[in-house]
Amino acid sequence: ARRFQWVMPTGTQMLRNVAGGVMMAWGGILAMGCTIGQGMAGVATLSVSSFIAVASMVLGAWMAHRVLAMATRANPAASV
Repeated sequence: ARRFQWVMPTGTQMLRNVAGGVMMAWGGILAMGCTIGQGMAGVATLSVSSFIAVASMVLGAWMAHRVLAMATRANPAASV
């Protein structure tokens, strides 16, 4: 307890992180704005497309959580 240690990500983790960043950037382009803009400004103006975008973000986050939780249960040593 109370230990801190820098840990470098493995090549697979780094690839997954970069792929996630690319998908987030692509999603921002497709949604015509960033997630904060869609969530705060778009929903505040009752924009239908913003509600769809925010619902898609929530669904995507939930699906990613489920996939990562299943992967962690299958291989607990892989979770870092």
